[in-house]
Amino acid sequence: MNITLDQVRCFCALVDCGSYQAAAKEMNKSHSAIVYSIGCFERQTGLTLLNRLEYRTTLTAAGERVYHQCRTLLSEATQLEQLCSDLSEGWEPSVRLVYDGVLSPEPFLQIFKYFKDEQIPTLLDIYSDYLYGVEKSFTELEAQFMISILPAKQSGLQSLELNPISNILVAHRDHELFKQKQPWSLHELKAFNFFTVRGADKSLNLGTKELEENSTFHLSEFSLKKVAILQGAGFGWLPQYLIQDELDLEIIKPIQWEGSSFQELHPRLYYKKKNKIGRASQIILGKLR
Repeated sequence: MNITLDQVRCFCALVDCGSYQAAAKEMNKSHSAIVYSIGCFERQTGLTLLNRLEYRTTLTAAGERVYHQCRTLLSEATQLEQLCSDLSEGWEPSVRLVYDGVLSPEPFLQIFKYFKDEQIPTLLDIYSDYLYGVEKSFTELEAQFMISILPAKQSGLQSLELNPISNILVAHRDHELFKQKQPWSLHELKAFNFFTVRGADKSLNLGTKELEENSTFHLSEFSLKKVAILQGAGFGWLPQYLIQDELDLEIIKPIQWEGSSFQELHPRLYYKKKNKIGRASQIILGKLR
């Protein structure tokens, strides 16, 4: 079977226009060309698609099914033509972005929504990971962008500094950590449950890396860490945007200890210098800036 798009278009034009003459005018073809094309179409399918014994040409039951499938095929052909046109005009086939899960997902959700609302032809995939896992995913996924709070280890990357985020060492207000007024020492903090996500990197300079040498509760994401801390089960670092309401209500409070309970994290956007920055990437860069 070797059905052509021209045969499908002629068949749909006949059905839509109601006559060979009208279909010929619609397709800018001769009457005989339309008749020949539809005849070839029927021979290719091995089906009788038209009732020719009636005064007006109508579809058989098989013709009805084939017609609806032809409409779908023509719609997809139009989409294919548009996609090829878009790609030739500088839109990338796909873009992948990996960001550290300590960051708020809101900017990335807004970018994703913008791509959908504006019907941007580039396929956009966004992933989250944590700490050293961000660069690992960036490499394995062959992503175009990563946003990491750790310095990139691989070479050949262009980087852009983004807005810092505040990280606070906190516990629930009813936790034992608030039963004494003087600051706790790092050694004393080892007596309490310390929650972490993937384990902190030394380059973050949080001052609590030593706590992970004891028994530590490792969680998969910061929202779970927040739940655990709200239950009074322990303490840990949380990004301020995630707990601002609880801080305002003093449900969660910063811990007083010999180190600082407030740290700034400095995320950077990384992308490969050698990669051409297409139209979709330009939008992402513009919005993240």
